[in-house]
Amino acid sequence: MKHINRRIMQYQVIVLDLDGTLTNSKKEITEPTRQALIDIQKNGKTVVLASGRPINGVAPLAKQLRLQDFGGYMLSFNGARVTRCSDGKIIYNKQIPPEMIRPICDIVRSYAEQGVDLITYTDTTIISAIAPNQYTRIESGINRMEIYQPDDFVSYIDFPINKLLVPGPADVLQELMKLLKEKYHGLLNIYLSEPYFLEIMPQNIDKAHSLQKLLNSIGLTADSMICCGDGFNDLSMIEYAGLGVAMENAQPIIKDSADFITRSKSFMLLIYSCVRGIFCNPAVYSETVRFPELTAFRSGSWARITAENTSTHPTNSLTESLSPKMTHPASTANTDSRLINNDATVGSVFFCAMI
Repeated sequence: MKHINRRIMQYQVIVLDLDGTLTNSKKEITEPTRQALIDIQKNGKTVVLASGRPINGVAPLAKQLRLQDFGGYMLSFNGARVTRCSDGKIIYNKQIPPEMIRPICDIVRSYAEQGVDLITYTDTTIISAIAPNQYTRIESGINRMEIYQPDDFVSYIDFPINKLLVPGPADVLQELMKLLKEKYHGLLNIYLSEPYFLEIMPQNIDKAHSLQKLLNSIGLTADSMICCGDGFNDLSMIEYAGLGVAMENAQPIIKDSADFITRSKSFMLLIYSCVRGIFCNPAVYSETVRFPELTAFRSGSWARITAENTSTHPTNSLTESLSPKMTHPASTANTDSRLINNDATVGSVFFCAMI
């Protein structure tokens, strides 16, 4: 059991993707999740929100989680900008070279009849280069930002930008991504964050790169960090983290790379289980009720965890806690588990740490 405690205590930072991970289907943080994240910050842990969204799309959620009170951070634009919430200081900021904007715009415009748009952002507005499409409107809704279409996109962009985004049909973006990657190899990072969102980023910018910059600035390493995500743009940080957690709804490549996968589609339950189960004292969180199965993956093996009804009682050690049964089709995995607090909405959660 001491070995588990060492693993548990090494984690000082939890990094959360937003859409499809932290927020529910309404793009909201549920109250149990919010309270769990505030609790771990009160215990001295650091929360980082990492998203492809512009800063104004991240800041309202950071405020809900009180990151400004506890020294949390925001990675916006897939990490092209890192902001300390306590004072608004920009820790890291990398922009697309301005001379590249016009030729990129010309290439994307050549696909206009196939339904693509090209956008970037001011502090308050999404700027559309071609014509807003259904995917542009999805981005507008996610960030709660209005769309503006200037007469001359390139002339209008007379300020530094952290990213360009091409919203469009998935099959068209695959072709366009190949073309742009060939032209800007070694100059820009170009990848899909969703099948309908093609990200055009400064060179070497992804979530892992910017998290490394952040960790260096606060004197920590990747071993002390948990990263949770579901989308293509979460791959680098899932691989980089000391512990990578993928949502059940994650893209297949994210699941393949993660240390753990939650069986539940409820974003709230993943985050609640993760922060309660890994960061909090098991002596405090020791009550159990029936809870849906989770599936956990570590180093290529898997286990199914089932929590059974049991009477509740205080406990002062992990050995006195209920251990969920672990099953494998061919063999029994060596596992350790922690018992989590019962919540009226969420119920009790087991988060399995396979060693």
